[in-house]
Amino acid sequence: MKTNLENALVDLISSSPTNGTTEPKAITNARHWHNSCINESAIEEEGVDVILSFINKELGGWPVLLGDTWNESTFDFYRLILKLSQTK
Repeated sequence: MKTNLENALVDLISSSPTNGTTEPKAITNARHWHNSCINESAIEEEGVDVILSFINKELGGWPVLLGDTWNESTFDFYRLILKLSQTK
């Protein structure tokens, strides 16, 4: 049953949206992220710099990546949540 559900979800987000229909934003976002993840040529070309830049500049950094250079006093959890909710 789990495999059937996973296959159905992959089929849903792998397919193009039907013309003239409005789909939920969650589906649009899932489709965008799925396509980003499977675009191997773009991943190879851009490497990790894009995601590292986004984490550091837009989300306030991540202590695991920045180590001692991460500044806890400038980190704003509510800003992080807001940014993540606005991310396409």
